[in-house]
Amino acid sequence: MKRVLALLVLAGLALTLAAPVAAQQPKVLNLAFTQEPDALPVPMYSNMFFSALLTPLWNSPAWVYDENLNLIPRLVTEIPSADNGGISADGTVITLKLRDDIVWSDGTPITADDFVFTYDMFMAESNAVTSRSPYDRVTSVEAPDPQTVVVTFAEPYAPWQPNLYNLVLPKHILQPVFDAEGTLDGAAFLRQPEVSSGPFVVTEWNLGNYILFSRNDNYFDEKAKLDQIYVRFVSDDAQVAALLNGEADLGTFFAPDDAVTLEQNGITVITVPSGYNEGIFFNFRDIPERAAIQDLAVRQAIAYGLNRDGIARDLLRYGTGPDDYTPIADTYWHNTPWANPAIKHQPYDPDRARQILEEAGWVDTNGDGIREKDGMELKLTWASNQRSLRARVREVGQQQLREIGIEIEIVSLPSDVYFGSYGDGSPVAMGEFDMWEHSNNTAWPDPDVVQWTCAEISSDDNPSGVNDQGLCDPELDRLFNEQARTVDFEARRELFYQIQQIMHDNVYWLPMWHDPDLYALSPRFKNARIAGQTQFWNAADWDIE
Repeated sequence: MKRVLALLVLAGLALTLAAPVAAQQPKVLNLAFTQEPDALPVPMYSNMFFSALLTPLWNSPAWVYDENLNLIPRLVTEIPSADNGGISADGTVITLKLRDDIVWSDGTPITADDFVFTYDMFMAESNAVTSRSPYDRVTSVEAPDPQTVVVTFAEPYAPWQPNLYNLVLPKHILQPVFDAEGTLDGAAFLRQPEVSSGPFVVTEWNLGNYILFSRNDNYFDEKAKLDQIYVRFVSDDAQVAALLNGEADLGTFFAPDDAVTLEQNGITVITVPSGYNEGIFFNFRDIPERAAIQDLAVRQAIAYGLNRDGIARDLLRYGTGPDDYTPIADTYWHNTPWANPAIKHQPYDPDRARQILEEAGWVDTNGDGIREKDGMELKLTWASNQRSLRARVREVGQQQLREIGIEIEIVSLPSDVYFGSYGDGSPVAMGEFDMWEHSNNTAWPDPDVVQWTCAEISSDDNPSGVNDQGLCDPELDRLFNEQARTVDFEARRELFYQIQQIMHDNVYWLPMWHDPDLYALSPRFKNARIAGQTQFWNAADWDIE
């Protein structure tokens, strides 16, 4: 009897061993992006929103902001402060203490030499980076030992927290490239980083289709719960459809009315303040064909001739109530503690717009409905990317401006071309259009922005710069530089009040609507704590059911 039982046990064991073991399915989170990044290293070679979203996945900054705008150390042991000796008494020296366990995905230690190298690459004239700010304010970056970085500014620099070392480059990978080529502009690293310091590594970038991120098993912090993150590039409509049918777990940058549809179908939609406001930028470069837009009367007429409140009511509605639509922005700093409460956007007044143009000498002499002055017809180009909402806005705007005698040619560009830099040959940065529209923000949550300073005007001699408008107003420039070295909150806010008044009076930028970030999350997406800055800061903790 015992022998029979033993044989039965052995037979059962054999059957168990022979049975196939079900393979555990990898955890893959699916993202649907309506724009493809132009490059990955932000802000060195890209200022694009969708590039910035992905940065925390693969590149760890010195620190990150959580969803409550608290600073969280990442590569450093603590946030520099006066109390811990990280900020000098005169505010010009910032000392970073690095962790001693941080490594690149290939196991190479991340040291102070990487920080010095990053500074050198931002400042190398042969690198056509998007901007050298804030490193152009730095007099030296030193590495007294592998875990210490000493950054010395020429004068106190108030917005250092959101701007300093939000990207760190691997010296051991890129120094040989720079030595061989004399530049990083063509480095494969821009689209396919060989190493990562974040919770994921870039496995594959199939241009026009997707980017695949895989878990970084050498990540120095808590390892990612997900095996992979798959980022697919789709149209606006396809993004909404992918969220509704379960093919996407996260989407962003959809229209307010799409948010209603998503929520009605069980998709969670969250609003994340991030300082973004949609607006129209103008061309101030010394280009004869763009002379009309540089006439203040023309910009003022556009401000009164566009029914921005009507556009919001019709195209930016998120409910059925009379006030359920996205509010119009008043200034570049709308809905932040720095906004000047005395400034309000110009109301829709086409008669006033016509009067302004008439008094400035813009008249329709041949009866074709288009005004002219000194032999120049008032025909303008209005460019943007291919976002469907912006296309609808420009179509409405084209009709409204025609009614006051301005003819608009609408131009739509692929996002990677539209958001490209002067060094990329982007037609926007090269000054090929009169006006262009997109959302932009400050160094959120700090109010600083270098886009309006004279030093940031890009050119053939200086391709690095983010002042695509070519605007150089000496008083505005003085105030922007003054606020950057002003650490007192009230004094700095007063400077921003003055800045906003100048921008409003001269219509240097035309606010359209307040544009906080909207994110759609599928029911199976867990632990998403999306921030307004370093948005995907906790991606290592993301999970799915």
